[in-house]
Amino acid sequence: MAQRFCALIVAAGKGQRMSSLQPKQYLKILGKPMLQYSIEKCLNAPLISDIVVVLAADDAGFKALDAATTESVLTATGGATRAQSTLNGLDALSASLLSQGIAEEDVQVLVHDAARPCITVESIQKLCQQSDEKNGGLLAVPVTDTLHKASDSKIASSVDRSGLWRAQTPQCFPLKTLKEVLALAVSKNEDITDETSAMVRAGYAPSLVEGDSGNLKVTFPEDVALAEFYLKREKTACV
Repeated sequence: MAQRFCALIVAAGKGQRMSSLQPKQYLKILGKPMLQYSIEKCLNAPLISDIVVVLAADDAGFKALDAATTESVLTATGGATRAQSTLNGLDALSASLLSQGIAEEDVQVLVHDAARPCITVESIQKLCQQSDEKNGGLLAVPVTDTLHKASDSKIASSVDRSGLWRAQTPQCFPLKTLKEVLALAVSKNEDITDETSAMVRAGYAPSLVEGDSGNLKVTFPEDVALAEFYLKREKTACV
């Protein structure tokens, strides 16, 4: 059976480094909440079917989004950690697929950060097509900056950047495998910063799929202007 691709968007964080009174996923860029961009990109990707958005238990912003009334967009409640939030979302996705008669073994899931609104449909499609069916894959870009390791605010050593990549999202993995790997990581209280790190710890070797440097993660207030630039550029290119 041909693989089915689904998306899981993690939007349960608070974004405290943004110094904003609202969760950063609802911060508006060019008049639209960041989370809405991420959902729309997945909705517009031809290879993506079902979408699950993981929200904080006290989320009050999602119901105001256009996506809240979209039939193919489901929600799940996040947990105390990134790994638990993702796992909760995967469980919700599995339950939905089961009701449609679809087995976990036939599904690849793309996990995406809500704070990456500049992801393109082209990159999503490319990831689906180039990810390894067993080991998965992730969007990433080669490191081009010179890197140094610090100690007490001083340079302790320089780091060879050859072979180093900056991970982005989405990250695409077999649904059943990712659930098993994350459940193990949660049971061991491991510090998991993204899904790739959990898969690598479990012995898998995800494929690197070169992404777009414009797919930035909005983390600090100054990132908003840069995200606006990339979204305006994309809109102009589509005209």
